[in-house]
Amino acid sequence: MIDLLDVVNNQIDRNIYHGASIALFKGGKWSESYVGTIDGDNPVQPGMIYDLASVSKVVGVGTVVISLVREGKLDIDMPLKHYYPEFHENKLTLRQLLTHSSGINPFIPNRDSLNAEQLKDAINHITVEDKKIFFILTLISCC
Repeated sequence: MIDLLDVVNNQIDRNIYHGASIALFKGGKWSESYVGTIDGDNPVQPGMIYDLASVSKVVGVGTVVISLVREGKLDIDMPLKHYYPEFHENKLTLRQLLTHSSGINPFIPNRDSLNAEQLKDAINHITVEDKKIFFILTLISCC
């Protein structure tokens, strides 16, 4: 089997990304590795904080949502409009947002040229398709 560190180092060598922090649970034991750099110059080190891209949504938003549901402060089957009245769609639920089955078309024309108020207005009136699609992409790494 290919060693995970070999794969990561190969991808760093190919400039796919600068570096990585890796935590691996294998054979009943945790191991950590820090390879590459954060910006091409400064090495990746333990304790560094950096953007995890879409993983941030799962860890950050998921944790907060679970806590609020447990406290009875949030119902994921309530329409988003209940919590965010400025949103135009009446039927879209938090559950649909969390499961990527909202039907939201993420395209906002000229998004990068909008100021904060224009972007907020565009998001509040974003297109929500009638057809809802649910999918999950799972990446599995086995020991």
